[in-house]
Amino acid sequence: MTATPDEDVPEDFSTIFFTELPDNVDAIERVIKQVACWKSFALLPKPFNQRTRSGTFVMHSKQDALAVMKRFHGARLECTGQPSTVRWDSRALNRHKTELIASARQKEGVTRFEGVARFGSRVTDNRSSLVAVSSAPELAPNSRPVVKGSSPLPNLSRSAPSPSAASDVPFIAPLQHHRYEEFTSAPIVLEVRMSQVVTPVTPVTSAQSATISSPPTPKPTMKQILAARKAKAKAELLQPLDRFLSGSTQNPITGKRFAIREDVSLCIRHIFPDSSTAVWFADEAGRYPAEEVIARLSDEMQAFYALTPAPLGEWVQSQPVAVFAHDFWCRAMWLSDCDANTSGCSLYLVDFGGELHNIPRSDCRRLDKRFGHDPVVAVIMNFNLPDRPDADTLADLASLLSIESTVQGRITSHDCADIFLDSLPYQRVSLGLLLVQRRLEREGTMACLGVCLAANSAHDVYVVDGTKQEAFEAFQADFEVEMATSDLPPDLDLYAINAALFTDGRFYRCTTTAIDRDGKFTVQLVDFGNIFTTTADQLRGLTEELATADLLPDIIRVSGVPLAKAEDPAVVEELKTLCDKLCLYEPIDAEEQEEDGAPRECRVWDEHGRAVLTGNFESVCRFRTAGLRYKEDYHMGQKLAVFVSYAMSPEFIFLTKRCVTDMTVVSDPSLMELQVGLQKRCPEMPELACFPLEGTVVCARYAEDGCWYRGLILDFTKTEHKQANVFFIDFGNEDPVPLADLRGMTQEFFDYPMTVLQAQVAGLDHSAGYTDAEIAGVWDILKNCRCTFTIRFFEKFLAVGTLMLDDWGPSPLEEVLVRLHVLPAQRVIIQNFDDH
Repeated sequence: MTATPDEDVPEDFSTIFFTELPDNVDAIERVIKQVACWKSFALLPKPFNQRTRSGTFVMHSKQDALAVMKRFHGARLECTGQPSTVRWDSRALNRHKTELIASARQKEGVTRFEGVARFGSRVTDNRSSLVAVSSAPELAPNSRPVVKGSSPLPNLSRSAPSPSAASDVPFIAPLQHHRYEEFTSAPIVLEVRMSQVVTPVTPVTSAQSATISSPPTPKPTMKQILAARKAKAKAELLQPLDRFLSGSTQNPITGKRFAIREDVSLCIRHIFPDSSTAVWFADEAGRYPAEEVIARLSDEMQAFYALTPAPLGEWVQSQPVAVFAHDFWCRAMWLSDCDANTSGCSLYLVDFGGELHNIPRSDCRRLDKRFGHDPVVAVIMNFNLPDRPDADTLADLASLLSIESTVQGRITSHDCADIFLDSLPYQRVSLGLLLVQRRLEREGTMACLGVCLAANSAHDVYVVDGTKQEAFEAFQADFEVEMATSDLPPDLDLYAINAALFTDGRFYRCTTTAIDRDGKFTVQLVDFGNIFTTTADQLRGLTEELATADLLPDIIRVSGVPLAKAEDPAVVEELKTLCDKLCLYEPIDAEEQEEDGAPRECRVWDEHGRAVLTGNFESVCRFRTAGLRYKEDYHMGQKLAVFVSYAMSPEFIFLTKRCVTDMTVVSDPSLMELQVGLQKRCPEMPELACFPLEGTVVCARYAEDGCWYRGLILDFTKTEHKQANVFFIDFGNEDPVPLADLRGMTQEFFDYPMTVLQAQVAGLDHSAGYTDAEIAGVWDILKNCRCTFTIRFFEKFLAVGTLMLDDWGPSPLEEVLVRLHVLPAQRVIIQNFDDH
């Protein structure tokens, strides 16, 4: 098919045909909105074996259509890998060229037509349509229609015109035509005084007389056509929008989504009572594209609602509306009526992100669907806060984040971000840390904002207060200059103070803490706390002035960690995440610290405002697996009628005497009593300040149903946002749980016996591991299946034996797995048990 030249396409035409699109509407939207937005689109049907789609798109303008064709024609889309074809939609173009776009108005009996007339140059079948040809001076009013104006239109009459008729007899007459392969177009302005139409007298041949002997079928006048179109448009004018498209973390103009951990600039628009916040995102140039979207929508609504002067119908909560306020049309959500005695109402402006009250209902309209294609540009975001906000926290939040202020943030999920503010002497302090500082100030504690330098244990943490930051940096700079020219020999005695060369190539003050037989020195940096091993040639002596200079950093002991746990690897690992980052800690009394001879105990909060290793560390970690017990004693050879509650793999399963359909059936009275107590007490328990050690029994909230259960800490995820892998000991399943959903165990809940038996099925080769498909396959078989488990031997918490599926014969589990092709036959190990 020959492509239509761009210059032959009218300026008001914007429909394109796009091939090799992805088979997903969201993916299509992301692709095309990289360049421009569309008004509407339609996808063609797709054969079942085809991976891509084709469709037509009506853009907002010809320029947008040209931009899309320039960007994507012949390009390989990343989501399909196929070269795309983008061209003008020829069918829509043909329809467009055969229309006469005209506007008519009556004035003193004269009808004026303004628009573009388009005509085909070759006829393919017979049909009548109205065309206008040539022009001439005004004629006698009672003889024929009078046409004023001019148009460079060709004479399209099929019969050969007479010399007189062709040049000076203008007329509007029916012409036999239907489709054309080539077209011409020209602007036209016609003024027609309607009078008796007299057919022009034109000499015709006998061959032509047959075609014009009978009068043509009467056609509706242009006035009737326009009136009908206007009536139809008015009937279809307003289609109420049901709901808005939610905004997302992306540029509203380009549609480009922000990446996780990407730094962004935000404009605060509105703070809700639950601390969620409506924001605008800035582009790379620092502008807010939301303003352009709002201005465009306002202009479009101004033109649209000029034709709908009256509000329509009764309104309901959260209904999308259009409101005219402060000489501006904008989209809003209806909240409520302000007062029964007034006609005012309250609205939330979804694009501005603010509320309006006492707005007259007469200034509001139902929002049409055409204004719902753009997602709301005031995006609702949740900021990472250390605690659930109360009234005081919300007041602090409002004072830190003033409306219309610009702040810096970092995207952490599709609707969540970290916010950073300036707090001298630092330029990027997290919002959570500043909120904790405000809370402590209300409690009468002036906490110090500083940087953690090193953490060797929970009782040996080095931090430098922000008020001393400048003096600390100046001392280090002077020290480096002094070391560049110093040649003093080091003092090689134990506990001597020298200068040591660190891994960054600089010298720092250090104390020798140990000397081994090989002549290597273990030193600790006096001002930073780092501990490492070096040799004598890497040490230099210090002058008395430098050796006795004041120690600017604070050495602290984290509150709540007993001495026995201070150097635990899990504790040290948790503390090392603080290094080289901002933190908040309680002030240190230097005199009191010197009198004690040991670091002062104080509370510490990390860069996000979360408490570090504080509170009931000892009481939480004392509940270990060794203290758990089963509801009954199991012995070798015992046969149990059971159901499988959970399958970690085809081999390791968890057995219960009740049928578990959806984790909600609890028939055991003691387990039911335990669950009732957990749901009542856990929400009131304090949150843990840090993750307990592996093997600790805790109370954990299951994400799927939001209920609390007893769980065992297995290990921890390696992701950026650390979570604990928890095994729920009363139901047998495993799930990652964040710190906020963990609570300390109590002796009351710990004493309840476990009702789920952990079992291993003998007869399966697990050396190669199991795929997700194999695990899912065995769970489909075992779910709600009646079984008989025979214990072959029992060790600690694990029962090893054979599993017979009563609903399958009965048959051994391994036989059913092979029969249903869940596992290959070579994965089955022949056992010498009697049951087999």
